[in-house]
Amino acid sequence: MTLMQAAVKWNLSLNWVRELVRSGRISGAKLVNAPVPYYEIPDDAPKPGSMARLPNRKTSGKPVKEASLKRREYRQKKYAAEEK
Repeated sequence: MTLMQAAVKWNLSLNWVRELVRSGRISGAKLVNAPVPYYEIPDDAPKPGSMARLPNRKTSGKPVKEASLKRREYRQKKYAAEEK
């Protein structure tokens, strides 16, 4: 399939699919050197996962909600100790 067909199939922009192919995140994709070069993607290629869900270094892999609750508990204890 072409870049445009992959973009429609995966509901992604054409530029993003092109970037995924160039960076090697779509397995089996290859550049065909015809008179006008184009990328060819296998029909059974899976949609690449999102990079937005990488673990946060600040929370050291823990869910953000858990980390924010621990900070809140720490602040409450700190302010309670200061008031006494």
